[in-house]
This record gives sequence, C-alpha cells and structure tokens, in this order.
Amino acid sequence: MNFGSFINEFSDSEVLRPQAGLEIGNVTSDARKVIPGALFVAYQGVSVDGHTYIEEAIRRGAVAIIAEHPVMVGVPQIVVSDGRAALSRAVALFWGHPSQKFPVYGVTGTNGKSTIHWLLYHLFESLIGTTLRIGTLGVYSPDIPAHTGPTTTPTAEELHELFALFRDHGGECVVMEVSSHGLAQHRVSDIAFRGAIFSNLSIDHLNFHENLEDYFAAKCLLFSHLEREAVRIRKKLPAIVCIDDLHGVRLLESLSRESLSVLGYGESPEADVRVSQFCQSESGSEFSLSWQGRTYSVQSSLIGRYNALNIAAAFGMAVAQGFDPLEVCKLIKACPHVPGRLEPVVGEGKIVFVDYAHTGDGLRNALQAVREVCRGKLWCAFGCGGGKDPRKRANMGAAAKEFADCVVLTDDNPKDEDPADIVKEILQSGVQPVFVEHDRARAIRRTIAEMNSGDVFLLAGKGHEDYQIVQGVTHHFSDIEEVRAAFSERGVSESRESL
Repeated sequence: MNFGSFINEFSDSEVLRPQAGLEIGNVTSDARKVIPGALFVAYQGVSVDGHTYIEEAIRRGAVAIIAEHPVMVGVPQIVVSDGRAALSRAVALFWGHPSQKFPVYGVTGTNGKSTIHWLLYHLFESLIGTTLRIGTLGVYSPDIPAHTGPTTTPTAEELHELFALFRDHGGECVVMEVSSHGLAQHRVSDIAFRGAIFSNLSIDHLNFHENLEDYFAAKCLLFSHLEREAVRIRKKLPAIVCIDDLHGVRLLESLSRESLSVLGYGESPEADVRVSQFCQSESGSEFSLSWQGRTYSVQSSLIGRYNALNIAAAFGMAVAQGFDPLEVCKLIKACPHVPGRLEPVVGEGKIVFVDYAHTGDGLRNALQAVREVCRGKLWCAFGCGGGKDPRKRANMGAAAKEFADCVVLTDDNPKDEDPADIVKEILQSGVQPVFVEHDRARAIRRTIAEMNSGDVFLLAGKGHEDYQIVQGVTHHFSDIEEVRAAFSERGVSESRESL
C-alpha cells in the first residue's frame, strides 16, 4: 500500500518528511514483527513506551512511523495525539476495512459474554452461514486455523488481519466478545459493528479502570461504535440491552433511537424480550420468552436463571435480524454446552460443576444456579487471580459465605503474588473455609473425597482454561481433567445418568 494513503487517512495530523510514493508492506506496533517496508506505530503504553523501540524498528526495516510526538529519525512520520487510536485506523486501512464485508456482532458486559457469543455463534452458523467467533474461549471458524490467546479481545493488528483472512475465505459473519480493555485501548475502534449486546456490569478490572463509572463508560463505547456504523450505512442497527441491570437501564436510556433499534431484555415487565416461568433440573432448563405479543417455549441444556437471560440476549439479536423465533428456539435447544461454564462431571452420586465464575456476582449467580439441583451439601472451591483487581476478592468470599455450605480456598493463577496474601484478602469477607489448600489439584481431590452422595461441588474460576500461572511460569492445568482424574483414581467412571 502506498504511504500516501496513510497521509490522506491522517490528513488532520502533522506529517514530517512526507514521501507519498513510499510502499508500505505491513503495519505493526511490535518492533519484533517489523519487516522491510513496515509502518511502525509507537505509543505510550501502560508500562512500556513504544517510542523507545523506533530506532530498533528502523534497523529492522521500518520505512515510516506514526508517533505521539516528533522523533529525530530520518524516515517519514505522522504525528498523532493518540497512538493506539491511530494504530487501529492504520491497520483497518492497510487490510482494506475487512469488517465492512460481513456483519460483526459484539457482546460486552462483566458476566455472560462467553455464553452469549457461544450461543450467537451456533445460531448464526445455521441462520447466516460460516461464522467466526472470537473471545475468551479462543478464535474459531471451520475454515481458518483455531487458536487461543491471552486476552478476550485480541489487538487491533490481530483482529483486522484475522478479518482479512476470514474475508478471503468467504466468511459470512463474526461474533465476538468485546472487553472493556479492548474498548478503552482502541482495539475495536475501527470495526464496523452491525449489532451489540450489553449483559450486565459489576465490580471487575478496577485495577485498570479508575472506578466503576470509568469501567461503565468503556463498555458504552461499543454502542458509540455501533451508532457510527449505523450512520455510515444509513440503517438502524440492533442494540440489545439487559434492563434487569441498573447500568443496562442507564445505557438503554442514553441510546439514540434514530440510529439504533433498541431492545431491552430481562425478567422485567418492561422488557421487549421477557423471560418468565423459569424452571430447571440437573439436565437443563425450561422457560418462556415473550416477544412482540407472542410467547415462545425455550428448552436448553444450560442451567441457571442468569443463563436464561443470556439466551434471551442471543434470541433478541437473532429475531432483531428478522429470523423466525420458532427456528431460533429450536436452534437454542440444539446448542452444545459452553466449555467451562457450569460444565458437569458426575460420579459416585456427586456432581461437580466446573465454571469460569471469577467475580462476586459471577460466583453468586453460579452458586444460586447449582443450589437448585443440590440434594445434599453445596461445596465451593475457588481462588483469585494474581495481578487482578484486589477489591473483588472479598466480594467473592462474601458470595461463597452466603450461598455455599462448605468453602475451600485454593490458588487460581496467583502469578507473581504470594498466594497466602490473596487468601488473606478473601478471608476479609468473614468466610470460614473448611480448609485452605494452595495446590489446586490436591484441593480438588480432597473436596471430592469429603463429599457425600447428593452433594454438589462448584469448582470456580478457571472454567475452560488449561493453565496455572505461578511466579511467572505457566503450567498445564485443567480443572475438568483434574476432576475426571480424581474420580478415576477413586475407581469411579464418569456418569451422566443423573444429567
């Protein structure tokens, strides 16, 4: 691509040593990925200043740079006020704005993103065609290599290159989780969203955001991007918002009805898509969804009232696109279980649910869900991640104290923190654990050994993850694998008779 295209894109910015005829071979903010002919984008990061890598990038072959202040180097440079935002614009331009070639649906919120995007993926695979999903569960489409990454929302560079690959393979739809980090750091600023969902907001990531209001403002950016796309294509686009959540109500009231088709969902009588008559068993749930004066019966393998809300969100997005509600309900019933989200393992009359719950609200919701299928004692084992918002640790302890009969504290990616210090912060909630066992594998085995038939064990925090990070070293570790191994060591085969 000609460097002149970037000069035109950033026509409101200062250009030093312009060379319009220069050919650009790639765009990156990572000096290690620079190839000859690259455009290198530098910005001040959270802990690293990208400007310090400009000379290295030039040595590796960068022929132009974008920076947040003028730099004394001999290559053309574009000076911008926000390097992250400029990176997003530059990579979208370089790859030909691939997200405009198919509908992209974004899901944001503290809890529920993975389940909603999983449901949407399976709905749209049938209703639209080849679909790409991006989120905490990884990146997947039948036609491109699957992979997982360290973040819910990949970088702008990764996203637009991925979209270009998907476009070139004839992809037809994208569903993606959109994190507050991804929004605040402009990873998704130049994605042409055609629909957006907001699930809920509770305390999380306050080690990154200044406060809860700043966290909420970041989530709302998704709907600003949606509104911008609606104006660009001159078409109302669907905004699906949970109105059982106070922040959802605030968001819904702020959205433009001129640009967006706004639908509220929840158990509230005011909801456009309303959940009612919820009931569940060990094998799944049944409930009703009301939409445009009609009521539809829904069956799902997912348990938990909060999962009925997640299903309502996916249903709302699908029917907002004009798809038949009866067909949508049929597809929801057939949707496979979400990996690591109340994923059951059964043995000896005991049920273990492996779940990703890692916030106070998430743990509270999961415990309430499994309580309804528990005939004996409800056990809960969890820890809190190192390097994360420490304020949520006591919140998780309080949730376990209120809803579990027996609590076990263990480690969950302590990273560089002392696990004992993390446990101390959880104990500030007043929770009284049956025992503390930092070795998560031993904690799982001991809990299963102490359970009786009819007991239920919620193993929370890791869900689908297959690693444990201790003192900067990543070890393979899977809760599901460890639970199955624990039963196997006891001479018990996994059973699904009670599910």
